Amino acid sequence: MEKWIWLSILIASVVSLGLLVRKNGKYRVSLKKIAIHWVLAAVVLFLLNANEFTSAFAVPITPLSLSTIAILGVPGLALIQGVYFLI
Repeated sequence: MEKWIWLSILIASVVSLGLLVRKNGKYRVSLKKIAIHWVLAAVVLFLLNANEFTSAFAVPITPLSLSTIAILGVPGLALIQGVYFLI
């Protein structure tokens, strides 16, 4: 049963990515732009975690936190910080 759940998530992800990068659509996003956002989010999280003064706000670099920060930007970083602060 678990295999079918992961398969359906994979199919939904591939379809969503295909809709994002299709050429004739209104919402054309290149994979290069998505990759740049992910790399910048990873660099920001790395610098935040490596800084001695912000060690209380350390956030693990996971695909979920990278995606949230890449999509939402600074509000996403504040959201992740708030969630980890409450946990």
